[in-house]
Amino acid sequence: MGQLTIDQSDGELAAMSPATVASSSGTTLFYPNGGAIHPSGHWFYVTNNQNATVPQFTIGTAGALTSMVTSTITSPSSYASPTAVAVDPSGKYAYVASQIGNGTGQALISQYTIEQSTGALESNGYSLTGPSTYSTPFTIKIASIPSGEYDYVTNYQDGTIWQHKVQDDGTLASLGSVSTGGTIAIEIAVHPSGKYLYATVYTGSPSSVVAQFNIDQTDGTLSAMTPATVSAGGIGADSIAIDSSGRYAYVTSGDSGWGSTSIAQYEIDQTTGALALMTNPTVPTSSASGPSEIVVVGK
Repeated sequence: MGQLTIDQSDGELAAMSPATVASSSGTTLFYPNGGAIHPSGHWFYVTNNQNATVPQFTIGTAGALTSMVTSTITSPSSYASPTAVAVDPSGKYAYVASQIGNGTGQALISQYTIEQSTGALESNGYSLTGPSTYSTPFTIKIASIPSGEYDYVTNYQDGTIWQHKVQDDGTLASLGSVSTGGTIAIEIAVHPSGKYLYATVYTGSPSSVVAQFNIDQTDGTLSAMTPATVSAGGIGADSIAIDSSGRYAYVTSGDSGWGSTSIAQYEIDQTTGALALMTNPTVPTSSASGPSEIVVVGK
């Protein structure tokens, strides 16, 4: 896994020394699909998609990663392929979403408590979801609102979002699922206010959109805005990021097969949360083909 420094004067990236890091257990990082940084900034967790583990690292003062004493956590199912990890805003709990490749059609959400002095993950049980259809959880995000914390997981296979309440002991209670209106649900972004949620959705070649939802501030359930979706600028929507002010959102194309090499850019209505493409709706990504991830560093 690569590690880079960000120049604080001009934002340019430069490789650290060493430029890459691996788990001290010797575990190779096969398709590290998703990662999460602890709110303290001290620890980092990443999914190891092909061997059912979650490597865990300490973040040094210069930003470099070193493996924890227990360098990896093993999924409770040997059939699991971890795809996403999230840490709750309080920093007490972590969740890992995995596809189970044993033909059951289920997905596994592993629940962990976080040891507050070391950052190590400790099992807090697990839950199974999506038993009636073939399930591939893709992204997991957590929203903190006045009534508590809520967990949302996209199902890549059927375009739904699973909803969960984070209970007092960190375990998850299902609140059912909601349709995004598409056949594939990919990534999620939660507005900094905790009032809105957005998901990148595929609705049939080459149509891709962003589904937009209100988050009920009492029970955390999602309800579609009007309109329920907005254009992704003609691109294959994949990753979505919102700037820290909550005023802007950005969406990448995610599949070079769609022949798309641009980033859609939106303004966010501060009253309704609805997205609207900017006057210049997309910007090119130069020679990049099918960019699949985007982050907003600063403003």
